[in-house]
Amino acid sequence: MYRAEPMFGTLYIGTYLNPAASVTDIKKGTSAITVPTCAKTAQFSSQDQAQPPACTIPECNNLGIKFVQCSSLSNLQNPFSNIKEFSCTTADGKTQCTYVNSVSVNELIQFQINLPLSTSLTFQATVDPGVPIGMTVSSTTPQTWEVQWMPTRGLQGAQHVGEFVIGTPGAINICPVHTYTLTFTVSSTNPMWRYIPPASDMVYLAPGQALLGHTMTCSINASSQSSLTPLVYIVNATIFDKKVEQQYVCGLSDCLTVDAVVNVGTTTKSVETTLTYQAQAALDDGKIIRLCYGCTDSGYLGPGAVTCVSITVSICSIYINKGMTLESLARQYHLDRNWRRMWNLNPWLPQPNAVLHSDVVLRIGSIYKVRRGDTLVVIAARFQTTVKKLMNVNKNIDVMDLKEGQDVCVLPCTDRRLVASTAV
Repeated sequence: MYRAEPMFGTLYIGTYLNPAASVTDIKKGTSAITVPTCAKTAQFSSQDQAQPPACTIPECNNLGIKFVQCSSLSNLQNPFSNIKEFSCTTADGKTQCTYVNSVSVNELIQFQINLPLSTSLTFQATVDPGVPIGMTVSSTTPQTWEVQWMPTRGLQGAQHVGEFVIGTPGAINICPVHTYTLTFTVSSTNPMWRYIPPASDMVYLAPGQALLGHTMTCSINASSQSSLTPLVYIVNATIFDKKVEQQYVCGLSDCLTVDAVVNVGTTTKSVETTLTYQAQAALDDGKIIRLCYGCTDSGYLGPGAVTCVSITVSICSIYINKGMTLESLARQYHLDRNWRRMWNLNPWLPQPNAVLHSDVVLRIGSIYKVRRGDTLVVIAARFQTTVKKLMNVNKNIDVMDLKEGQDVCVLPCTDRRLVASTAV
């Protein structure tokens, strides 16, 4: 098949030829063409030359043209069929290929196009629609091309299309071509939190007890080839719904230990985080603490996922270390050595007066629900204790604003004036 390209000017004869006309017909003047540069129908002046290297058109000031031979596409094999990442279908001289793997931002994609040495063909991107932003095509040998692309911030969560053609070198616009449309999906990172059982978003501790081994994972969608990694950050901390500085609750540790990044399969990255908190006896009793953390990607490509862990510290209980006895606890909280009082509160203990050999949570008093009209003075008198003792074991109550139905820890019969004469 023959078409024409210009020697001078911008005339592409092949665009206007009757498809049925042969080069001989054109040279002999039996097929007229419209010349866009002078808007005239014209014939070639060199009609009788067997294979003229060039012809002129007198009607257009002897505009010079020359003929080129278009390369055949009849035996062209799909060069993307050997690239496992692409799935292709072909119809009507056009091939649609989909990149089967989801692509991450900052992930380098590269593939090579190889054409047979026996063919005189070229591979190149079209001008419109062209290729995705940042994609490059370079020729490494006359029959080999390297395509590279690294999606950048802002391209995530969408499909991107690149269009390429294979055709005659130097005559892509006038000779037949085979078109290849490539579709890529750049995924969002979709950050998410996951609790590893028995971890959950609700934790209950006794004063003195530590939260250990509370593990959560922060995961993002990102291939192992992407430079993106999961990133954990502090959102806020509250005590009784009032915002406080995280360091006020956790110190410099932020209560969270973050491990190394782990690739999960080929499309996910995650980090394990361990939440640690020590409930302070006689300080945190009754507190409701809420710690919130965010999970995002290192490129901050989108909104992060936030999880909050609520830590409720009980009242009227204590976390006991090994080596203590009920008698020592009775002396600490009840001002006497009557260990039976502690046993009555913890009847499940098998040997109540023995040394405790394991870490346990023990009740130290009874929980009283505030009635209408109650004050600490009224409650202290009712249970033969003191206001000071009530305040010592209820550090986080508002003594000026007791509410009906509120829980208050009471240690009955702990007023020294009343127990001095009966101490064992």
